[in-house]
Amino acid sequence: TLTATLRSDGSSMVSRRHRFGFFPSVSANWNIKKEAFLFDVDFLTLLKLRMGYGQSGNLGGITSYTTLNTVKENGIVSVNGAPTVTMGSIRNTNPDLKWEKRTTFNLGLDWGMWNNRLMFTTEYYYSKTISALTHLTAYRLTTPIRIVSKIRRDTEIEVCKTPTGRELWIL
Repeated sequence: TLTATLRSDGSSMVSRRHRFGFFPSVSANWNIKKEAFLFDVDFLTLLKLRMGYGQSGNLGGITSYTTLNTVKENGIVSVNGAPTVTMGSIRNTNPDLKWEKRTTFNLGLDWGMWNNRLMFTTEYYYSKTISALTHLTAYRLTTPIRIVSKIRRDTEIEVCKTPTGRELWIL
């Protein structure tokens, strides 16, 4: 089985020229047990190879209006004898702010024996985030920035057994 998805998201939280993000994904699985060379192997009830690759977008590390230069009241000074409100920047802006993009890859193998009473799953997972979004505070101003990348790798192994009712359990 092969599945492909093309997704596009838009947000005013990033700069105008990076407003829309494009996030494709593809996944496939192959049920090897259904192949002719394994059809007569009775104790094996499931043998499936899975693979997935895709991208997703995230803006959770920033708040609205981070690409706009916003101001707030800073104090009152006298101008020609009249009190005048002064304004100051709340944060530095980042006119090149773009979507945080996470690319993931996973490869897995599922197998079951004796009518799936004993099951094994192994999975390898790799994730890389580029342009990770966060805030940096320096001299009372907050600046939305992009971290170049962060990588995560993981391997998982799972074993499951379904009791038949004839086992003796001792605690």
